[in-house]
Amino acid sequence: PAAAGLSLLIVDDNASAREALRLACNHLGWAASCAADAGTALAMLSERQHRPYDLVLLDYDMPDGDAATVLARLRAGLALPPVLLMAPEPVAAGQAGL
Repeated sequence: PAAAGLSLLIVDDNASAREALRLACNHLGWAASCAADAGTALAMLSERQHRPYDLVLLDYDMPDGDAATVLARLRAGLALPPVLLMAPEPVAAGQAGL
């Protein structure tokens, strides 16, 4: 598969969505780790500073903050990999505060 061996972090409060994304990533040969909230994601990103994730899949709306808030928390002091924002409907970057 294309880009085999990628390492991803999936951040989504919906357990079904996390599992579906993890299974799809595994099927493509990607190593996927999961976090159910921004606090866990922050800890996981901090632990991986020596070998950062290749990509973060970030849910737009989670109980502990919207995407702009979560990204601001993640950016503080961390080398942040590319982030793909997952939203249930089209959201303009300006509208999301990004």
